[in-house]
Amino acid sequence: MKTILVPLDGTALAEQVLPHVRVLAPALGAKIRLLRVVSDRERESLLGYDMLALYGMAGDALNNIYEHEQRRWDALRQQAHSYLEIKADELREQGLEVETEVAFGTPARQIVEVAEREQASLIAMAAHDYSSLQRWTIGSVTDKVVHATSTPFFILRGDEHLAEVAEQ
Repeated sequence: MKTILVPLDGTALAEQVLPHVRVLAPALGAKIRLLRVVSDRERESLLGYDMLALYGMAGDALNNIYEHEQRRWDALRQQAHSYLEIKADELREQGLEVETEVAFGTPARQIVEVAEREQASLIAMAAHDYSSLQRWTIGSVTDKVVHATSTPFFILRGDEHLAEVAEQ
């Protein structure tokens, strides 16, 4: 069976692709695989917070660093999984076959790896509408994926204004 890979980052902007995927999946006879990549930046933020919280502590407090970090990682993983399941259930209610996956690392790299492993027929993403200068300076996950894979793409230019309204 064909697979449409849909990377979501937890934002309303990324979710703007879902109505299009609802139409594409039955037309292509494909299942949908929702992917949430917990990025290195999210991990660094988590670790930075932990190190600040532990700064100046000694003895038994330092012995618990690993356990504390593991609990925080588990919570982050569960949050990502729950988010995907909510989105998957919305699609399943419309009779679509949906799988979910949480990955960790660099978003573009993980998207490409999952697309290759799953032999995805299509990657469907909503892209931020960055200016050329912003795209050049900070890069775009979509740009990086497009240049790193041969998997066909469906790219929707996300509407930042609609995303802001949806999140309110």
